[in-house]
Amino acid sequence: MNAGCRSTCSTQLKMLLLTLAHMCVVYTSQGHEAGAAPQLTVFHGLRAPPISVEAYLVRIAKYAKCSPACFVHSLMHMLKLAQQDASFAPTRLNVHRLLLTGVLISAKFLDDRYFNNAFYAKVCSSGLKMTS
Repeated sequence: MNAGCRSTCSTQLKMLLLTLAHMCVVYTSQGHEAGAAPQLTVFHGLRAPPISVEAYLVRIAKYAKCSPACFVHSLMHMLKLAQQDASFAPTRLNVHRLLLTGVLISAKFLDDRYFNNAFYAKVCSSGLKMTS
């Protein structure tokens, strides 16, 4: 597990984030049908982010301080969206943005306290370093 989560995350949350990251990697690695070019959406980046899915989830957990249920709910949102429209299937180009959007929506729906959208954007910006 990532060092950033060791001091701030409970053991259960660590295991949850590790499991969700693994599930995302599995879904992402399945990819699209051979020969079919995926339809790009607003969630697709030009290139895959330099941060792993696990490290990304740990970063969100560390700074957003949302409940563990938000992470599970986020994965459910992502998979349901992919079921309804195949162009939203998780890939290495969109999985980070899909997760972030799902966590943001879930935090606003499930938690009593949450941050505004700009805060989540800062937390998940690859070039920004946040301090505790």
